[in-house]
Amino acid sequence: MFLLSYIIIINLTAYFLYAYDKKCAINSTWRVPENTLLLFGFAGGSLGAFIGMHLLHHKTCHKKFLFTIPLLLIIHTILLIFNL
Repeated sequence: MFLLSYIIIINLTAYFLYAYDKKCAINSTWRVPENTLLLFGFAGGSLGAFIGMHLLHHKTCHKKFLFTIPLLLIIHTILLIFNL
């Protein structure tokens, strides 16, 4: 139950960080550091980050994000399959 709660919260947080950063990019205000966005993906929020990238069209031209986030999503999916 804890793992499911964690996964939901970290993915929602990652998605909303991408949405907030996209809004800041449009408004030319303070941005969320790229390392923070990647950290949330690494910490288990890769699905939220992936959805945020593609729904919001944010960070989709950055190779660092195009390769890292899907790779993390694959790794997290494999880990969940073999741990459940």
